[in-house]
Amino acid sequence: MEGFFSFQTLACTLLFFIIIHLPPLFSDENKLFSSCGKSFNCANITEITYPFWGKDRPKECGYPGFELQCDGQGNTVIQISNVNYLVLDINLDAQIITVTRKDLGIDGICQFNSTIDNSNTFEYASSLVNVTFNYACSPWIGSFNCPINGVNHKNSFTIGGDEGAGTCHASIVVPGRKELPSGGIIRDLGDLKQLLEQGFDVKWKVDTSHCKECEKFGGRCGFDAGANEFRCFCPDDQSSSSSSSSNNACTNGLPYSGTDNSKPLSSLATPPGTFFRFPS
Repeated sequence: MEGFFSFQTLACTLLFFIIIHLPPLFSDENKLFSSCGKSFNCANITEITYPFWGKDRPKECGYPGFELQCDGQGNTVIQISNVNYLVLDINLDAQIITVTRKDLGIDGICQFNSTIDNSNTFEYASSLVNVTFNYACSPWIGSFNCPINGVNHKNSFTIGGDEGAGTCHASIVVPGRKELPSGGIIRDLGDLKQLLEQGFDVKWKVDTSHCKECEKFGGRCGFDAGANEFRCFCPDDQSSSSSSSSNNACTNGLPYSGTDNSKPLSSLATPPGTFFRFPS
């Protein structure tokens, strides 16, 4: 009998421990459901949601490496492969972001920084043309001055190729849009500046299909970086929601992943404010 009471005491203690710790867990998930419902807005970059995060959107609301910052001049900035880029446009449906190198204006072309070739999350779009900067070599069609080791050298740029780069001190290739200014001819640094300011398009390689599925069922998208998996946060007050199937589905554990709609992600009814985990 003593063993029974000891077991009963232990069970009650464990139950009490679980009960006092569940509310903060649900409270955190409720906060994330609310926070992930907000969009990123900075000047002309507006209504940006998953996979991006930043400002009012905590990191749990977006994918790692997709942080957006709003600088003091009202510019949206993203860091890719340790290089800061100005964001000119974001198309969530097409998964395309238009960026330009923040440090590569006409005053910055003497810097030999890398581009985004080594990024695991972004890749160049197809509508690009390469602008090759060649340093400390014989000037060609366009030229500019650039000090190297304290000596002012003549340098040049070419469009669409890297001819002659082997005879130069250094060269970098910067992508630009194919719609060249001045009728398709780069005549001087003014035209080159215009080309660089147009930016270039990159596509993100993150699969957002889970997010669309989550939103269809009334959830809000997020990501668990520790577990490296997508999260779908559900509403915390279903009674105040409409009676649409999407809201009911998120509460009752009915969202599906992938194309197989015959298997629910969970057979258990989910408490309000909890989340679903989709496989990566």
